[in-house]
Amino acid sequence: MDFRFFFLRLLSDIDLFKNVNIDAQGINAVPVIIANLINILMFFAGVLSVIFVIIGGIRYATSAGNPTAVQGAKKTLTYAIGGLLLSLLAVVIVNFIFIKSFLR
Repeated sequence: MDFRFFFLRLLSDIDLFKNVNIDAQGINAVPVIIANLINILMFFAGVLSVIFVIIGGIRYATSAGNPTAVQGAKKTLTYAIGGLLLSLLAVVIVNFIFIKSFLR
């Protein structure tokens, strides 16, 4: 399977301009586009975090009791889970504060 086509298909489904309204009061496009862009970037950060959790798990499972390899795998898992929690928290902050502030 060619992963380039997978990512191209994934990128083609992203709609940066969803929820953009043009009405009599003006255009709310800029805050919505920024929020959509931040959400897209946070999605990819979450995907990378999950990939690193899988890599850390594989490293831990294949460490065969080697203390250095176990310590490296634990660090990978710790940082990956921290990155996953940080990306989830960032999505919550963006959706709660940024969108609520600009889209009243």
